[in-house]
Amino acid sequence: MEPKSEIRRSKRALRKALLSDVRQRCSEQIALRVTLHPLFARCEFLFCYMACKEEVDLTLLMKAAWKSGKRVAVPRVLSEGEMEFFEIHGFDELSPGY
Repeated sequence: MEPKSEIRRSKRALRKALLSDVRQRCSEQIALRVTLHPLFARCEFLFCYMACKEEVDLTLLMKAAWKSGKRVAVPRVLSEGEMEFFEIHGFDELSPGY
């Protein structure tokens, strides 16, 4: 079995190789599938992240959550190795960070 770091490296390379429009369509499909899942309908609080580089873009999912009256939280790095989640009500509350 491959070490975790090798698996991450290979998956990152696969994501990086995707064309941006394909990556965007994949992000849209992921958001759609999540919002259609019964657990999404029942959840009150959604924990997400803000995408960096080639990561899945979850902004559509967060917008759907707000539209459904759900609360949304994203992580904030406090120091190396330390982070916390905090609730946001819109993207204008965010500032660049890690």
